[in-house]
Amino acid sequence: RRLAAETFSPTIRKLKSNSARKKHIRRVVKSLASSAVAFVANETMTLEDGNENATCGLGTTSIVVPPRAERARNDAVDGVSLLLFYSARGVPGRLHSKGDAVIKTVLNCLTLCDNKSVNNESTPRDIQLELYRKDVIYKVVSGFMRNIRGHIPTSDNFSAIWNELYSCFDTAIDQVKNECASNYETLLGG
Repeated sequence: RRLAAETFSPTIRKLKSNSARKKHIRRVVKSLASSAVAFVANETMTLEDGNENATCGLGTTSIVVPPRAERARNDAVDGVSLLLFYSARGVPGRLHSKGDAVIKTVLNCLTLCDNKSVNNESTPRDIQLELYRKDVIYKVVSGFMRNIRGHIPTSDNFSAIWNELYSCFDTAIDQVKNECASNYETLLGG
């Protein structure tokens, strides 16, 4: 995984425009999440709550992920987070000149609302699979941030990441506020 990440990261950096780079990174993260969900949807079975093997639960049912699927997911998450890390890292202790754009795009993957697959007619299993997809994205971003933090040991060089984190949290809070407002309006019948 590390060799592949080191090999393909310059390709991401060499994309001509920032929009092409962002689009490619988003596609990589979304593709991983979608393929993980598709694999789990084919491999899993729904069981009643209370089963100690359940790894993702909501309501009265839980999704049990077989060890083989969990291992494949963890390997893929690690590989994608390493690819993104090697795309953003520069000389020891610093980011690459295009690292800020990579960090911003990766953090934006957390806040992108793609709730088309979940609506009022969704079954509990659909909701669980959507939560599983979001968990995969979260794990990719977490692995990426853990690697970046290990690469940049001093707080002086970490300011760009703090700025992006603040922006990401601000966006997430705005999304939650808007979602709550629309849910409130729906409850009032407006």
